[in-house]
Amino acid sequence: MDPLLTIEDSGARGRVSWIWAEDLSHGSDRVRLDGLTPHFSLTGGTVTCNRLGKSWVEIDLASARMRAANVAKEGMAYSDWCFRPNVRFPAVTRFFQQFGDEARVFTNWNSDRSWHSVSGSTFDMIFGVVDGSRIGMICIEDED
Repeated sequence: MDPLLTIEDSGARGRVSWIWAEDLSHGSDRVRLDGLTPHFSLTGGTVTCNRLGKSWVEIDLASARMRAANVAKEGMAYSDWCFRPNVRFPAVTRFFQQFGDEARVFTNWNSDRSWHSVSGSTFDMIFGVVDGSRIGMICIEDED
């Protein structure tokens, strides 16, 4: 394990996986997020998150909170008509509460229909958050 990285919490509920840690390493925020990926297990520990490198797209914190909550609640594959009861919205809220209002947030989505997959699922949306030395990721996966 990296001596500059201390995992504080990680877990999964339904199709939502999360991790946050204290990261004392140096480098760009994207590099630091990629450094956390080997420690981040998706879908209950069966798949390790892929690194995104320059494909991390920065978005504002308020948009990230709203997008994550909506996707966790409605899913991605059938969001127009299907509610996903097995995906837990409280996990999303709890995750974002670990970071301050000045945190930088990155995602794997370039637009509403274009993304770089980080998992083995048909659809996934990941948010990487950096707030000083606190760093974390939350990923919501879905299948069609």
